[in-house]
Amino acid sequence: MIDKTFQLIKGIGPVTERKLWACGIKCWDDILDSTRPKGIS
Repeated sequence: MIDKTFQLIKGIGPVTERKLWACGIKCWDDILDSTRPKGIS
């Protein structure tokens, strides 16, 4: 299973993925446990 990348989502490229990682969102479980990071819509 691919669980460490978000570039599979339309509109998320390497820059946005790095922003997610910088906010502490490193895997899909982190997204489920978080609120939306600032600057990510």
